[in-house]
Amino acid sequence: MLQPCGKHVNIKDYTIKSKSINGAGSETPWTTDKQETPETAEVLIPVEAIPDRRVEEYSDGANFAWVTAALTERRDEILERWLEAAVSQTFHAGRREHAVADHIPRLFDALVDLLNATAPSWVDTRAPLEDSGIVAATQGHARARAAQGLSPANVVVEFRLLRQEIWRALRAELPNRAPTGDVVAAEMLVNDALDAAITQALAALSDYVEQVREEFLATTLHDVRQPLTSISGEAQLLVRRLSRATPGDPQQLLDGAERIQASAKRMTSLLEMLSDVSRLALGGLEMHMSDANLEEIVRTALAHCPADDVARTVFTSESAPDPTGNWDPNRIEQVVSNLLSNAYKYSDKDTPVEITLGADEPADTVTLTVRDHGIGIPPEDIPHIFARYSRAGNAVGNGVDGLGLGLFLCKGIVEAHDGHIYAESEGPGHGTAITMVLPRHAAR
Repeated sequence: MLQPCGKHVNIKDYTIKSKSINGAGSETPWTTDKQETPETAEVLIPVEAIPDRRVEEYSDGANFAWVTAALTERRDEILERWLEAAVSQTFHAGRREHAVADHIPRLFDALVDLLNATAPSWVDTRAPLEDSGIVAATQGHARARAAQGLSPANVVVEFRLLRQEIWRALRAELPNRAPTGDVVAAEMLVNDALDAAITQALAALSDYVEQVREEFLATTLHDVRQPLTSISGEAQLLVRRLSRATPGDPQQLLDGAERIQASAKRMTSLLEMLSDVSRLALGGLEMHMSDANLEEIVRTALAHCPADDVARTVFTSESAPDPTGNWDPNRIEQVVSNLLSNAYKYSDKDTPVEITLGADEPADTVTLTVRDHGIGIPPEDIPHIFARYSRAGNAVGNGVDGLGLGLFLCKGIVEAHDGHIYAESEGPGHGTAITMVLPRHAAR
């Protein structure tokens, strides 16, 4: 394929056997571009026929009508073939739902819009990089793929597959005796736009990784400081007491040591959660699937909760469903523990917290709902409650501690099991219900 390089087209010569109309073969240097005609199976363009010229000079007056018509007509076919090709890549592991990407159709449509523009409006070879549709689609796709754990090389492969399917369709629609200039100009523009898409995608990936890194460092420095300060203060007090000739009441010393231990445990849990959140944001949170029982997972999570909170918890199973499935039990326990922690934190001590275990047999799913009767969630906050660093306005207003990371982590874990999680609330003061839906057999 011809590739624009800067503002010039640099074509590397090489020698092949040409096919002439009379069947005689000759050795001549050719470009890599070719077109089919009725007279011959292959007609290649001699290098000397295309001097080193500005890309816009070659495209000036080119007719892109057949290109845009072909791409418009074959849009669904091209996108479906791209999806099938993407699904077959090892980084998608045959998971169609993992490979589906809303940004690729947007990129395709932006590319067609660019081709529809009156030639030679793209004469500045930077134009595709400045096209808002192409920029938005490629950046969005790159960020989405980064969150899924794809590497920059994987994203480049996806764009190369799109290029492949576009040219597969265009070759089938290539008009007989189409002017060579039109063919080359169309190819240059499509390649230029897709190269711009790759450039934008790689830049977006780099920015996304840097953003996650900076957020991790900022959050770690801010939120680890409090338990660390507590540990330092308690340790100093303990040292002073022990340095006395008569250290004092042993129970006071024990209480101080326990507070140090509790703060250290809190700091460890916080660091583990921040580490998980960062890995999740970059698609690197691992799952270790095995046969698991959701009822047992819930009871294990309850065993680690404060006794007074457990005392106000009501756990029921609807119609005695089969609560088993193929999940990562440790990660699912992490979700349950987080949902319980939120329910206890955002509700009064004299109100119940209800856990309901159910199942949808036709759908082969198991559901778990944790409902509290606490402060509730404003309707405008419901759509964002699972976003990273997102917290309901009334939670912040009431001074309830939190990072806005717990539900983000829950959502990531549940979706890694091919499940989904959602929140329901009738508004402030009416409590909140969080429901997790897990397929019994996750595809991963």
